[in-house]
Amino acid sequence: MNDVMSIALAVKLEQSETEMLSSRMQAFKKIAGNPMGVEICSFGNTIAFLAKMMPGPAFNTVRGLGIDDIDKIVTIINHYDSKKISPQFVINPAQVSKELCFELSRNSLCQTSFHSMLYGSIDQCMGQHTNKSIVCRKLGKNEFDLYAEIYINSFGMPTSLQEGVAQNNSVLSDEEQWQFFIAEWNGEPAGVAVVFTDKSIAVLASAATLPEYRGRGIHRELIQARLEHVFLKGYRLISGQAAFGSTSQKNMERAGMKIAYTKSIWTEITKKDHLL
Repeated sequence: MNDVMSIALAVKLEQSETEMLSSRMQAFKKIAGNPMGVEICSFGNTIAFLAKMMPGPAFNTVRGLGIDDIDKIVTIINHYDSKKISPQFVINPAQVSKELCFELSRNSLCQTSFHSMLYGSIDQCMGQHTNKSIVCRKLGKNEFDLYAEIYINSFGMPTSLQEGVAQNNSVLSDEEQWQFFIAEWNGEPAGVAVVFTDKSIAVLASAATLPEYRGRGIHRELIQARLEHVFLKGYRLISGQAAFGSTSQKNMERAGMKIAYTKSIWTEITKKDHLL
């Protein structure tokens, strides 16, 4: 793999993330009656993802925005406003410009955080399993309730969301591009993770470790399990994203991945923000 970062590679990595989100959202939309109110709209090269019944930023996000679509920013904002949803704009540095940032600011958006995109050669990132207390295996189709339980407890989410999380992931169980894993510590469920395969890139999707099992190498072993899975499928390039400076980022770097770029996250300036 030519691992020198370029504009073209940065765009390719970002497109894989967008494909992953699109695949997930399309699966949500296929649920009878579209109960989550999923909409996927294109504005030029920009894609606006919306899930009315899931108002958080993960599923209400704008991707692919660049200078060519600068004249569509107002239309995109109005699209979300009509649904009473506040979106986040994910800006790739390969597509950023002073004019784009100015137009976002002019429409009451501001940069609120950074997110790291990492990548690496799979054969160079794979390592040895050294902790015999940890066993990673593929999640069974009848285990999505367990997956959801681990996921919500790992992130401190309300238990009322467990059924929804189970459904939102089980709809992907028959999709060839998705594979779910569970990690066990001495036979006890301790963590979960997901990998998505695009045309030429494998993407490390979400991962979660229960609080009582953190610091034992669970996440690192889940990274290795996913690397081995996609290597056998013929993939050679891996990517993943993480909050800047987070444990997830550090574990990806320890596995041999490196930072491709840092994307900026833009969100709406609210009346409360004006009062600060």
